[in-house]
Amino acid sequence: MGRELLKYHISPRVVRADTLQTVTVKGLDGSSRFYDDCEYFAEVFPLEEYDFVKDRSFPSGNPGREITCRCENGTVSFDYFFRGEQEWNIRVYRKETVKHRNPMYDHHGKAWQHLINRPLVGVRFAIYSLKDDLYERRPLKGDLHIHSDYTDGDESVEMTAALYREAGYDFIGITDHHTFVPAQRAVEAFRDIPTAFKVYPGEEVHNGYGGYFHTVNFGCRESVCRRVMEEREQVEREVDELEAVIDVPEGLDRREMAWRTWIYRAIKASGGICVLPHPYAIIGGVYNIQTKVCKAVFEQGLCDAFEILGGLKDPARNRRQAALYVEMLANGTDLPIVGSNDTHHPMLGHSYNTFDHAFTIAFAKAAGAVQEAILNRYTVAVDNNVTDSKTVYGRQRLVNYAWFLLENYYDAHDKLCADIGHALLRHVFGEADQTKLIVLLEDELEKYNRSFFGEN
Repeated sequence: MGRELLKYHISPRVVRADTLQTVTVKGLDGSSRFYDDCEYFAEVFPLEEYDFVKDRSFPSGNPGREITCRCENGTVSFDYFFRGEQEWNIRVYRKETVKHRNPMYDHHGKAWQHLINRPLVGVRFAIYSLKDDLYERRPLKGDLHIHSDYTDGDESVEMTAALYREAGYDFIGITDHHTFVPAQRAVEAFRDIPTAFKVYPGEEVHNGYGGYFHTVNFGCRESVCRRVMEEREQVEREVDELEAVIDVPEGLDRREMAWRTWIYRAIKASGGICVLPHPYAIIGGVYNIQTKVCKAVFEQGLCDAFEILGGLKDPARNRRQAALYVEMLANGTDLPIVGSNDTHHPMLGHSYNTFDHAFTIAFAKAAGAVQEAILNRYTVAVDNNVTDSKTVYGRQRLVNYAWFLLENYYDAHDKLCADIGHALLRHVFGEADQTKLIVLLEDELEKYNRSFFGEN
């Protein structure tokens, strides 16, 4: 978002496609003020589905639709029918520069011509129109793969969660190795805190204490790890039975595929989403999962989602996972994707390890509906390894919309979340009086969301 837009309140920035919408623009500073006795216009450019003939000689001369605006009590408004799902560039301006001109400009006209012409330039901003299915969903920034000091992380689950809210996240999943206990503790710790931030239970499931398999169980009701750790003999018998009957592609190890089948079925029975994480992480000197095994897992439906980005500080390995996803799509396997961090050291920030190097944007119907969004492929994965050079993976319409949000929505969203995260940290450290502040700050965030997305 351009910093010049801090001087304006523009609402909404997201609208329902193929309907007549009212857009309002209010100047918040003396330098951005609108005057009721001036005439204002809006020029509207659709980026995708335009219906005018392009200017062949000079493309930047393509015409926008000019609309006469209303101005009342310093607020400019106009109505427009936003056709199709796409981004729109809009300019609000006036055509004369005499009214309300700073008298200083009369003495320095040549030197200050750019200031005299400022009303002609006006204010520029973007709006996105969405089809009904996507308009009725809110974007939620999240991470499904996180560790705490209960296993091999550095911070407590409570501190980890607060640090994520501080970094602009709307939801997380605590997924410690071999155990469901810290996730339950995190959910309980935030149950009575008046925050929209959502902590999901989870765990990272392995087929033994050595952790040969890594599988994320996100949003589960009960633990698969407990069964593997405490009912080992029974689990081994169940895997034996699967090994005897499953179909295994040529060249793959039957025992490995039997275990992967058992883990997938156990995760589904626990109420969780089975996420295949970081195949190209190097563990024990080799890739965590062979490519041929990944393909078999995808093709046989032995996971619900693919961690296309996650657990890897090296961007090249993340991008190999992205290449695998693209190849699978080309071969007809359309799997939901997520971006995660496999964070172990959130306090040390983005520059260290993998905190905030990747995230998921889930377009969800409600804060507690992230699982539905994932399973129905309303997610994108954002590579944030280099913060000023992001990459977004997913379906084209979601990627287009996500880029609009990254450029126009998340800057202010993350700043508001940072304040909430500070208050949550103080609450975690025992300052009970932070509750009132958390309520006020969460109200400010929701006010911003209602303004940006409209009353959807």
